[in-house]
Amino acid sequence: LKHNLKFTARMEENLIKAGSFAIIQRQNYTKLQKIKENCTVTLGKDIINVDSVLGHRYEETFRMVLKPGTRRVYMLEEVSQLTLTNIKQIEESGTDNRDIIDDGTSQGLSKTEIEDLRDQALSSNDIVQKLVENSKTFSSKTEYSQEKYLKKKEKKYFEYIQVRKPSIRLVAQMFYRQDPNKTLGLRIDDLSQLLTYANVQSDGNYLLYDSGTSGLVAASILHAVGRDTPG
Repeated sequence: LKHNLKFTARMEENLIKAGSFAIIQRQNYTKLQKIKENCTVTLGKDIINVDSVLGHRYEETFRMVLKPGTRRVYMLEEVSQLTLTNIKQIEESGTDNRDIIDDGTSQGLSKTEIEDLRDQALSSNDIVQKLVENSKTFSSKTEYSQEKYLKKKEKKYFEYIQVRKPSIRLVAQMFYRQDPNKTLGLRIDDLSQLLTYANVQSDGNYLLYDSGTSGLVAASILHAVGRDTPG
């Protein structure tokens, strides 16, 4: 019975509830967000309603779906199986880029037309496919430049996000990526060495003087000591 209660408690902890914190991840971009009713998160120029993740488990993947009658305001729908298809088989490429002039006229679609593609709720694959088809210089680029172009556009129009449970590692990486000064430039490997050299254990008592790490070191020590321990 005790084992079942612990298992149930762990399952409950893995559910996203109102007031819970979550890390919203879209490719390499991460943002810490408190989840509550009618809350939104801004990723770049996109506004995403994230209250629909309430009741779901952490680490699930969601697809951004354009909210009807809006521009760049999205709702989330759960994705049971994420399948990313190749944008375009590179059938033709140039030998070098010396004859390509980057004057801003190589793309046949205007900014308005590209925004219209987004408004049609097309997938990122479909949008990038349209951009490739209307590019006057894509086939003349080298294969390396073509792959670089595709990756750049895939990243820009990627419509999937993952809702992750905050951990010391994720928070440390997020702080370091956003602004290293928030944590005095501490990387996750630096933090691991600090805990190792301090010999932090579950039954120990520790005194910490911390100024300038946004509570990251204190949280790391508390996490290492544990919740149900004599430390």
